[in-house]
Amino acid sequence: PNVGSTASLLLSKDECQDLSQAYVERAFDPMTANTNAPHIHTGTARHDGTYLALKRKELEELQKQDGRKRIFVINWRDVARTNPAYGQAVQAAILRKGAQHPAILTEYENVETAQTGRLFDSRRIALIFNPATPAHTAPMQDARYVVTIDVGGTDLNDSLVSQRDGSASHDHDMTVATVHQVTATSGSASLNLLSTVDQLTISGQNVLDDTPARQRLFAYIGLWQPLRIVVDSTGLGVGLASALINHYGSKVTPFQFTAATKTQLLNDWLALIETGRYKHYRDDSIDCQRFIRQLEKCEHQYRGNLIQWGIPAHVTWRHPVTLQDEPIHDDHLISAALVAIIADSNLQPREITSVQPSRNAVTRRNRQDD
Repeated sequence: PNVGSTASLLLSKDECQDLSQAYVERAFDPMTANTNAPHIHTGTARHDGTYLALKRKELEELQKQDGRKRIFVINWRDVARTNPAYGQAVQAAILRKGAQHPAILTEYENVETAQTGRLFDSRRIALIFNPATPAHTAPMQDARYVVTIDVGGTDLNDSLVSQRDGSASHDHDMTVATVHQVTATSGSASLNLLSTVDQLTISGQNVLDDTPARQRLFAYIGLWQPLRIVVDSTGLGVGLASALINHYGSKVTPFQFTAATKTQLLNDWLALIETGRYKHYRDDSIDCQRFIRQLEKCEHQYRGNLIQWGIPAHVTWRHPVTLQDEPIHDDHLISAALVAIIADSNLQPREITSVQPSRNAVTRRNRQDD
């Protein structure tokens, strides 16, 4: 609609982080050709691949050449000097998400993040594991727990494995159930602190139907008597979600993965990590080693306002027991992240605080199939 319009004195382009460079060059740049009128580019930082970021880099080079200032960056503190209410709102957002959360850096600090690359750097991994969180071999009396489940594929039809995006793969990913202890943070605000204390891995077995593998999963959940259960209900996972709802009723929260919901899941989980509300046990178990490897290899890429994140398909790891190289997926990573769905829920203590483990319960010594 802008093609053919003219701007003889000045052309101001707002929200440049959302503009396509190709579209700007086709529709906007010719508008000032007859007078060579100046352009103003405004917007909010997002990542270093946006049109706004590319234009900033271009103008920085011009500044180096002639010394004329062309770039002006305003952060939230600059605005707060004239609008204290805005400053209070931003400070509240920082308390909720953490000063290094991508949304805080881009929206309020006006600092660009990387368009693609490693998602969990050494600083963020240190936040997850420090201070050390003890693993639990069984529920502790008076403790509160929630369970989150990432549903893996299984051999149902010529070894084709259903993926979260609905495609098929011949690689086995795993069903991972993660147990988180719920405690309250200190301070006036009563927030939930989530500490991962145990995980169950079921590899290459059918949990979508009433099989021994599913019975084992249900026994594991029953051992921990969770207040809430979050389960991946994408694709074939809807069958397991339905079975859990039939058994546990309103305690179950099904979660469907889409590009938008996975982006929101990441933002919510990063907020927990950056504010110290999410911790994970660390030991020599296979589950923990897999989780660490997945953190180290997880990558992200911005696509518009959405973030695609996960483990690249080519990544492998060497199993510390079998010493065999095998594909590594994001099973443990996603299972842990799902706790962000209920992190701010009202997780009241259960009525029964003494748990007697059943004979079929899975402990840390025999919780894995591999």
